[in-house]
Order: sequence, then C-alpha cells, then structure tokens
Amino acid sequence: MPPKKTSKKASVPRPLPYLPPEVKGHILRFCDRKTLYSAALVSLAFLELSSPFLYGHIDITGSRELYQLLCLKVSVLFSLRG
Repeated sequence: MPPKKTSKKASVPRPLPYLPPEVKGHILRFCDRKTLYSAALVSLAFLELSSPFLYGHIDITGSRELYQLLCLKVSVLFSLRG
C-alpha cells in the first residue's frame, strides 16, 4: 500500500498585536547590534526606538564598524526620500 499523503495547510500569518512604543523599546534593550541595525531599517518608528541603543555610545575600532554605520545612515536617508 502506498503511504498516505498528509495535506499540510499553509499557515496564514496572524497580524501582530499592537504594542506601545515603550514595550517595543524595552524589547530592543535585549537585542544585539546586528538586530538593532535590522530593526532600524523596518520603519521610522523602529528607527527612532533603536537609535538610542545604536548611537548612545559609538565605538569605531575598525573600518567594518564605520562601513556599517555609513551604510545604515545612507539607507535611512534613501528610505526617507521615498
């Protein structure tokens, strides 16, 4: 007998519940820099929330950190233009 085929329904993503900015900011406190960079690119609201964590203390020890900082700044500027 051939094995039975199980049908997997595609899960429909549920909308995220509304979270106040204070809660989102509290969550961002636990994120590493890479995640904060990503969050800053999501929306202007997340850019405002993640900026204090990203730019509260800037330590540029090498060209990679400088490059990441410049790329983020340029991408944010371009997103504001559109």
